[in-house]
Amino acid sequence: MKTTQLNTYKVTSLHNVYIHSFEHGEENHVNYYELSSEIKSDNWKDALKKYFSDYLYFEISLEHGYIDEESNTFHYSNLVNVNNIEASEDEVKQWKENKLTLYANNTTVTVQQIIKTNLI
Repeated sequence: MKTTQLNTYKVTSLHNVYIHSFEHGEENHVNYYELSSEIKSDNWKDALKKYFSDYLYFEISLEHGYIDEESNTFHYSNLVNVNNIEASEDEVKQWKENKLTLYANNTTVTVQQIIKTNLI
């Protein structure tokens, strides 16, 4: 039985977090952070999905983000609560009724494949 060799990808995310009002949209910038991890996967799309689910704890659909071809980056934005956890349906409902503050977590991601080089 032949085993499939997985590729290694370095995934780096830059996060800009803003207070987000249902009525007014993004308002004050409140946080910035960067994260990075190496992911083993068959391809870059699977590496990106695994990074979001295993490291950021966000469930994403690649169709809801976009790729900037000029900078070769993936952009994704989602609503999070004060603990930076993706907002639940109940939290979004309260937010729409102006009973809860949620935040827009705007994420820019780069994915680089790491290729082992033999030096000898």
